[in-house]
Amino acid sequence: MDDELCPESKVTPELTRNLVHDMPLTVIAIAIAEIQNYLEDDSPLDPDQPKGKKRGQRVLELLTFIAKTGPAAGFVLIVATQKPDSQVIPDKLRSQLGARFALKVMTYQASETILGAGTYKAGMDASKLLKSHCSVGLLLGADGETDLDAGDAITVRTHLLPIKDIRTACHRGRALREIAATLTGDAIGARNIGSLPDDVARRIEETAATSEPDTTFEAVKEPELPEILSLLIDVIGGHETGLVATAELASRISWDAKSLGEALRRAGIPAATPPRQRINGSPYPVSVTDLSAIRAGVVGWLDG
Repeated sequence: MDDELCPESKVTPELTRNLVHDMPLTVIAIAIAEIQNYLEDDSPLDPDQPKGKKRGQRVLELLTFIAKTGPAAGFVLIVATQKPDSQVIPDKLRSQLGARFALKVMTYQASETILGAGTYKAGMDASKLLKSHCSVGLLLGADGETDLDAGDAITVRTHLLPIKDIRTACHRGRALREIAATLTGDAIGARNIGSLPDDVARRIEETAATSEPDTTFEAVKEPELPEILSLLIDVIGGHETGLVATAELASRISWDAKSLGEALRRAGIPAATPPRQRINGSPYPVSVTDLSAIRAGVVGWLDG
């Protein structure tokens, strides 16, 4: 790509949002709770070599690799522990974790282990949080800065998200991905376990064969799109972007331009600004519609 389209050979937000280039931004969050259970696993990686490398050592190597190289590929690593000890999360991994969050701890040393060396002298001490400050913690490096001179930790309060709300969000996310045709792998029932160790693959297959369906799952009714958005989303090409003549767009669904414009306004889709432009070499300005506004409108309705 040329320098104007891709400055400094880096992917820009504009590139990821332009369907023509097929370069969508994909973020994968890897969250591991009670990380000490994995890093302290001293069972041998190879049962035939009991004195060889331990499983915890291998986990540490892999997580350190992800923390170092993952962000450039859209991987975000999140680890949590109730045992903030330098032996639990060695410095080779901890130093790669730019954003730190510390809830109430008992000592300033534990606070420094989480937030980083020098934070106590800089006035950041999670041990000073009161027990009554339930769910309150110190957040450092959320803006990508890890230098203490860049600013102090932010005191923030977290909130519990009930499982019902999580399921609702998952349903909406799946609906959006179905529209974008980006569902793959296990999400559409495709299981690729050939590259896993034999014992792990066998356990996965056995579990899938014997597990009962989850009858406690509460279905969430998907939002119903306005008729105009349902019609348009079926006739807009997956890689089509930018402005299109309103009359031409209306002809695709056998409507007239006036009715289309009125229906879009009722659905909350803003008119293009300015409403009339010269497109496709036309010598005269015509009424146009922004396809990105239609897609954004679909997302808005599905998101409630």
